[in-house]
Amino acid sequence: MAVLKHWLVTLLLGVMLLGCGGESSVSDPINDFTSPEKIQYNIFSNITGVSYPYDIYLPKNYSERWGSLPIIYVSDGNVTGQSFANLIAHYEADAILVSIHEGPPGRRNIDYLPPGVNDFYLFLTQELIPIVESEYDADPRQRTLAGHSFGGAKAAHIMLSEDIGVEFFSNFIISDGSFWRTQDTIYQIAEQRYNASPWLETTAIISATTAGNYTWVDVFYKHIQEKGYLGLNLPPMIKYNGLDHGDMWYDTYRDSLPILFPKEAP
Repeated sequence: MAVLKHWLVTLLLGVMLLGCGGESSVSDPINDFTSPEKIQYNIFSNITGVSYPYDIYLPKNYSERWGSLPIIYVSDGNVTGQSFANLIAHYEADAILVSIHEGPPGRRNIDYLPPGVNDFYLFLTQELIPIVESEYDADPRQRTLAGHSFGGAKAAHIMLSEDIGVEFFSNFIISDGSFWRTQDTIYQIAEQRYNASPWLETTAIISATTAGNYTWVDVFYKHIQEKGYLGLNLPPMIKYNGLDHGDMWYDTYRDSLPILFPKEAP
């Protein structure tokens, strides 16, 4: 049943991402634990003018814990959310996951790309995050934004365009970003950001697959690396050979957890 469920999830995202050049394949599922509870909500954005369902996944025994927890916001959450929550629970990371659904069909083509990504960022920071973090005990110093394909390009855009000194996100997971779609804007934004300040105190986890957007991601990764931003934690790019674009988000999110939440060696 777990194998079938994960196959259906990855197939659905593959269909969604066909416009980004991806197809779906099957990654190894996790099936040896109880999935975390999902709490469902819906929010109407006065900024974008549409409604977004979103789901909250809490770590085990959340109500018994003391202290604020890291929080991850992931896009395309209607497809990736449950699997990402399972990965977090299996890794035993003490973190809250907020999986944001696409909204109306095709809305990701507006919200994740320029110029619509700017309004989507305002929706995140002015509408969604204040509501979520007034209800759940999240650490604002440990916010992560994760996205795949167009969502990865969105995460990169936000990373390089947040107001300096008042950034909302301290970590970014950029999974096989569709930089072929944003190459007219992303490098201009990168130059503006560096000229404004060479300090970029964040962790940027960047992945790509040779069967997807590797060529464009590699160019973006090297550009960021060569700028030499001060304070930037830029792990080696995670390269997958032959994984289908529509499915490799699962591998990226799994492989990002030890970077975000390193464990001491036994």
